[in-house]
Amino acid sequence: MTEAPTPTCTAGPEQLAGPTRIAAKYLEALRKHDEDAVYDLAAAGLRREQSRHEFTEGLSIGKVEGARVSGITQVGRSAGDLLAVVPVQVTVGGVTQAGRVVLVKEAEGWRFLAAVSPPEAPDLSCQKG
Repeated sequence: MTEAPTPTCTAGPEQLAGPTRIAAKYLEALRKHDEDAVYDLAAAGLRREQSRHEFTEGLSIGKVEGARVSGITQVGRSAGDLLAVVPVQVTVGGVTQAGRVVLVKEAEGWRFLAAVSPPEAPDLSCQKG
């Protein structure tokens, strides 16, 4: 069995601004129920796998009442990709739940990769030697 790669901590202030800004745009699209804006933020792999119509048909963001960044962004390398995990809170039906927005750095900038519950987010915590 192969062990998961150890993430490399790269969380300087300039590296946190980009992914946090894209996560905020993603959350704004959720609040506005704008499926097209969510698709426009998606990583190239997601856009290759699904057409805009297929992607937006699968979204159920019409009941989102609120969404916001709720913690400190982690940035690190995992499996060769530069990823960012942004803690968020999303309110649906009056219930606020914690989540994570996972972003990947691509040639054109940070792109949305996934929205997951906290236990499913990649561990990008800095390893202190």
